[in-house]
Amino acid sequence: MKKLLSFTLLFLLLFNFVPCFADTKSYEIDKVDINAAIMDNGDINVTEYLTYNFSGDFNGFLRELNSTGSDGYIINSVVVIDKSGFETIATSGNTEAENTYEISENGDKTSIKLYSKSSNEKKIFKVNYTAKNVAKKYETTGQLYWDFYSVENISSIKEANLNISFYNKILTAENSRYQTFGDGELLTSYINNGININYKNLSSRIGIDLTIPAEFLVNSSIISGNDSIKGNTEPNNKDIVSENNSKNPNYGGVIFILIVGGIITLIVILVVSENKKRNEAIKKYRNEYNFISNIKYIEPPSRISPALVNLLIGKKNISQEILSSTLFYLCNLGYYNIEQLKHTEKGFLSNKSDNDLVFKRNINKTLPKEAHLNFIIKWFSVYEIDNEFSLINIQNLLKKESKAKIFLKKLNEWKVKVGEDAKLQGFFTIIGNRETLTNEFYNEKLKWLSYKGFIENTINLKERLNEFNTADTILLYARALGINNASIEHYINELIITAKRASERDMDSLNYINRTYYFNYYLIHMNTMNSIYNNATPSNHDSGGGFTGGSSGGDFGGGGGGGSGAF
Repeated sequence: MKKLLSFTLLFLLLFNFVPCFADTKSYEIDKVDINAAIMDNGDINVTEYLTYNFSGDFNGFLRELNSTGSDGYIINSVVVIDKSGFETIATSGNTEAENTYEISENGDKTSIKLYSKSSNEKKIFKVNYTAKNVAKKYETTGQLYWDFYSVENISSIKEANLNISFYNKILTAENSRYQTFGDGELLTSYINNGININYKNLSSRIGIDLTIPAEFLVNSSIISGNDSIKGNTEPNNKDIVSENNSKNPNYGGVIFILIVGGIITLIVILVVSENKKRNEAIKKYRNEYNFISNIKYIEPPSRISPALVNLLIGKKNISQEILSSTLFYLCNLGYYNIEQLKHTEKGFLSNKSDNDLVFKRNINKTLPKEAHLNFIIKWFSVYEIDNEFSLINIQNLLKKESKAKIFLKKLNEWKVKVGEDAKLQGFFTIIGNRETLTNEFYNEKLKWLSYKGFIENTINLKERLNEFNTADTILLYARALGINNASIEHYINELIITAKRASERDMDSLNYINRTYYFNYYLIHMNTMNSIYNNATPSNHDSGGGFTGGSSGGDFGGGGGGGSGAF
């Protein structure tokens, strides 16, 4: 019996001892932050922060960069940041000494091998490099179609951020369009003068297909769409027929062209004549009214909605962005209260967010009489939970093609309602069989254009009359009057800075703190609504119904790529 117990004890000791010799080291990548600045010559300057969590002993860090679609890389710096935030700048060399790195090139791959010993700790590896000639310039557009990072050697990354900017321009929903590639939970927005894409539980890649104006790439050469197409030197049958016809002129064809040309000329003459008559009739009609002149409006001439203002000043195709202004207008009328989302009790988000707004509907308030305002409240009620809706929640829903189609359908229906309300309020009369503004509303238009001049001067810092007293209405109507997003965002940031300074001087501190929140809310609202429009755009959905930015990381037609590891 003693022998049996001794044997059993020996067996258990051996069983527990053997794993001590196994190699149990591993690592996780908790976060990847990528900041990319597009240069006007097509290069991109990239700074990466890769947060590693090491279990066991490791000798260093690896980063591989694929140069396909570029003219190669310049590695500018490699930095090691320890858990206390202390930065150690690594030096380039082939000595394998601590905090040195080697660069090797093999075909279309550039590899960085950093020697930095780690043992059961967290480290951040900061890599700065330039990818040459990545953004391509075509006749009318520029394109960045690039894979910044591929998940390799591990199952997933907990969180990743891609921030893209242009070094001397502001990227907005008006001057750019993009399609993202990756998987997991995905949030996108225009913020901080550029584009931010946030990934959670990423297991594929961080990629983007970004379209920008060609003039942004001022120091890049144009790539012709026909450069790769070689001409066919052998004439085909159509060429031969064309050559024979040139030797035997077809007089019937000439006569036909002359007849068609005569008809077109006649139509043009009639149209010009009708327009001339109509313009004379409008001029006569306008002369019957005394319009405002030299009156400066520093407040809105009336309290009509931003959507009606947008239509009044001549925007027959109402901008989709006016929807966001109209939502804030409804808040000012008391139909919604706004708060910044910092909790998950309502089930809106799986993670906390400081960049989301919740609109809580006032259920005790009678619905507005204007059909387009009434329509918005009923439309957005479908997104509500306990009479509240979250902008980020809507943004996430629209990643599904079916939901995006419904959103766009409702958006177009709402624009129709705006036009119907304008007619009911007497915006138009008929002159020359076409609608034109009545004299009363043409006078109203002149008032709003005067107010637009005041807004432009205020935003451009030329005048700041009663700055905070006028700011609320400026923000409500700036977009409707055609002020660009970049100017509005700059103005909001200036207001936030001024409000914070005022609160620090104890000048009605609570009021200025509340102002700071309001202005920040508007900025969050503007950027999130831009992302909502981007998600709802048909080109941002694939045939499977998923938002391309939330794809599985399958086929990617752009350049770049490459992952990271440890040794």
